[in-house]
Amino acid sequence: MSSGSTSRALAAVCFLIVSALVWLALASPPTRLAYINAKVLTMDSSNSVQQAVLIHDGHIAAVGSTQEISKLFDKSTHVTDLKGKVLLPGFIDLSGKALHSALKPALSPDSLVPLFSEWRRASKRAAEQGVTSFLTSSLDQTSQPWLHRASRLGIVRQRLLNLDLPAHSDLNLLAQRLRAAGEEATPLQIIWALANQSSEHTQALPVVSALARFTRDAAQELAISSQLGSIEPGKRADLLVLQDDPLLNPVAIRDMQPLLTLVGGQKIYNR
Repeated sequence: MSSGSTSRALAAVCFLIVSALVWLALASPPTRLAYINAKVLTMDSSNSVQQAVLIHDGHIAAVGSTQEISKLFDKSTHVTDLKGKVLLPGFIDLSGKALHSALKPALSPDSLVPLFSEWRRASKRAAEQGVTSFLTSSLDQTSQPWLHRASRLGIVRQRLLNLDLPAHSDLNLLAQRLRAAGEEATPLQIIWALANQSSEHTQALPVVSALARFTRDAAQELAISSQLGSIEPGKRADLLVLQDDPLLNPVAIRDMQPLLTLVGGQKIYNR
């Protein structure tokens, strides 16, 4: 190996070590968290709306009124008053385009640092959009192991779901259209379009149904609804917070931006 290749390989190793140390420093949140005085869009089967959520060890421990959840506090509970903001399940990215855009034709020690750097940027952009899970099944087999290493090092902060949507489902057709689109749209922009735009062949959806495409419906079609997709006890605490209520102001959904994104109760974005 040439001295130049050796230097680049050492740089890649150093990059990975520093990333791991940063991840360890960030990965120690309180094990017991509470978000109160919110409008919690649970996205459960009845689309119930609650006020507060208790999180323990990265999972939803309880959902209910602020008064009910307050009775479950102990000395270790870290409480956040959302003051009327909207809390809902994190979005499952259907297209995978954010990760595809970072891929290089071949992986080598020379390409790992720029690849991981681009994946870090893609993860940060997605977190800013409320994305808490990526579908990775469309990535090639060469890049999959490196992506999972990047996840373990905290370079990619979202969950990686190596799963496929059913071939003929509406969501799979939506995912194909998103991958084929020239411009990458955020989940909220797509939700706005689903809820506000009609065509000769499609009718605009109720806002809650449009939200479900990226939460409950996606989890059900991926057969992971016992873990993700709604805010219910036992499920993973992958959540996002919005300033405004998409149910009350559907026309403004396109311009809404998450204030906070959580994966397993850990903050991966805080505006």
